[in-house]
Amino acid sequence: MGPDRKISSFEIQVPMNEASDSLYLVDFNGNLLLVMRNQADNSTKEFIVCRINLHKKMWSEWIDVRDHALFIGNNSVIVVDASEFTGTCQKNGIYFTDLFESYLWFGEGHDLGIYDYVNETFQWYYEDEHFLSLEEPLVWLTPSL
Repeated sequence: MGPDRKISSFEIQVPMNEASDSLYLVDFNGNLLLVMRNQADNSTKEFIVCRINLHKKMWSEWIDVRDHALFIGNNSVIVVDASEFTGTCQKNGIYFTDLFESYLWFGEGHDLGIYDYVNETFQWYYEDEHFLSLEEPLVWLTPSL
């Protein structure tokens, strides 16, 4: 770092509620986003996306991710421009895999789908509860164009 750079730190309360099970930090076009995954009965019920406002030192709910999609795994998030994958990638979609803990503790693996962030609806990737019987967590792979 050069001598003209200044580093500062401050504390910001994370906007959690009782249902927030998993938190993910994401760099989205220079904005720091916090994605909160809310679950009940071993199933994802909603996602809340917040953006940090560094000037006000607070989080505010993010309305949409524009033409992008988020891919959430057990401990990481990938952001892609959905327009580069026309017909195969949903804009404002949050693609998610089951949390690995559910495989270990509950013998299940069916919390897998797409959450439409704008319409607050789910599209599930399984037909019944026996669709997946995996012993390892699922991962997202990013293609190189």
